[in-house]
Amino acid sequence: MGLLGKLITAPLMPVRGVVWVAQRVAERAEAEYYDPAPVFAELAGLERRLAEGEIDEETFDREEDRLLERLEEIERYRRGELAPGPAPDLAPEPAADPGLPSDDPPDGGEQR
Repeated sequence: MGLLGKLITAPLMPVRGVVWVAQRVAERAEAEYYDPAPVFAELAGLERRLAEGEIDEETFDREEDRLLERLEEIERYRRGELAPGPAPDLAPEPAADPGLPSDDPPDGGEQR
């Protein structure tokens, strides 16, 4: 790009900078989210708490299942089988907006 092109696109430089920073932040957050080290540390802490009697077997089993599912999600992501972001079963379901009209007719009958 020549000098004229740089002068013409100069007003966009702040926008490009913001986009670049946002991309770096997203990459960093994704790397941290899919890092298995904290999950392994939490598993080790969970086993320690069970051994010390802080939690019962039922709590241990429930939390261990949750952490193992998380490790499976990380592994699927690393193999490229999963798009970035929380797994669909872990994402909160959207609440229905009571202000929007429903598809059901107001009288409860069939639609025509």
